[in-house]
Amino acid sequence: MFYVANWAPIWGLPMGVFSHAWSLAIEEQFYLVWPIILIVLLRGIQHRLLLTAVVSAAAGVACMWRLALTQPGTPLIRLYAGLDTHADSLLLGCAAGLLMSSGRLSTTNGVARGAIRIGGVIGAIALALLFIKSTFPGGYVLHQASVLTALASVLVIVDLCVPGSWLAHGLERPPLVGIGRISYAAYLWHFPIFFLLGALSMSDEVRPLKTVLAAWASTLTVAFASYVIVERPALAVKRRYSAESAIDRGALLTHVRPSTLRHTAPP
Repeated sequence: MFYVANWAPIWGLPMGVFSHAWSLAIEEQFYLVWPIILIVLLRGIQHRLLLTAVVSAAAGVACMWRLALTQPGTPLIRLYAGLDTHADSLLLGCAAGLLMSSGRLSTTNGVARGAIRIGGVIGAIALALLFIKSTFPGGYVLHQASVLTALASVLVIVDLCVPGSWLAHGLERPPLVGIGRISYAAYLWHFPIFFLLGALSMSDEVRPLKTVLAAWASTLTVAFASYVIVERPALAVKRRYSAESAIDRGALLTHVRPSTLRHTAPP
């Protein structure tokens, strides 16, 4: 509820079937800190490319901080679930966002677009390979895989945001769009369902295929149901209030502008 699921195991508090909420906690904690950091940076750095370079450098510092914490006796969970030990990946994403907002990637240069498309494909392949290699936490996952996953994700995201993306064209298929819509719910439900059905393995032990398939089918079914019953109505309420807020702002501007003109017009 309070997005501290990443610190709970570090403090020795068991999370049980909610252990997978650690990643959501890290995201929300970062969302609280990053806007403040960005506001401070924007006060001193107006050039978007320079700001991108500064944030990228900060990601490098965060990576070195994680390496510095990797000492004999340091609990693995401290390295795996801390906000600070994942800051490099999050900051790389922020750097990519700043770069895209600079407008430099909306180029009509065919060579540049081709390079971005190829980079996106390479990133997608790298993510698939890293997923296979990095099933369980360990030294490789904490360091090499963490950085490589972040870099590969940046390549994919940048490609998806540039018109003409091959990956975007492939991901627009209806079945994949449907999975994308329920992906958040699927993430929330998968861990407890896999745990209850005995499909979850915290070692190299291979679970029966039928058990794993049943767990995935159950996860997607429950995720779809919760999307329809909970998430979609909540999103509809959000859109309604957002639309009303936009209408109110438009009415306010319409009212203020003529008034302003009356007071500022020359006699």
